[in-house]
Amino acid sequence: RVLKPRGFIAISDVFLNEPMPTDLHNRLSQWLCIRGALNSKRSQEIIEFGGFRQLRFKDVSAQLLETIHDIEAKLTAPNPQLSALIACELSRQQTDWQHGIASRLAKFIYNGGAGYYTITARKPA
Repeated sequence: RVLKPRGFIAISDVFLNEPMPTDLHNRLSQWLCIRGALNSKRSQEIIEFGGFRQLRFKDVSAQLLETIHDIEAKLTAPNPQLSALIACELSRQQTDWQHGIASRLAKFIYNGGAGYYTITARKPA
């Protein structure tokens, strides 16, 4: 609404096309911003309702999957340089990752339950 005519907007966010399983949501919501995530279609509708002409919606969930695998690798690799406090917190998270959280989240994303998108749009003249 506040852009000049013909101004561009770019948004990237997570989407949830279906409710995340409760136990997965409870564990992930402490470090992922998923509260209030919309589905991909509703995200596009809001942009259009806001008066923007959608130029491009791109599902970049593959990059989200890559990030999950990177985090998993870092959390499960030993790192003697971490302070005791950080190591204690990571130890708790490592336990979650070791109990299949990463693979369950990746499967949920792969099956279309959640993902990540970018939208670029322009305000009409």
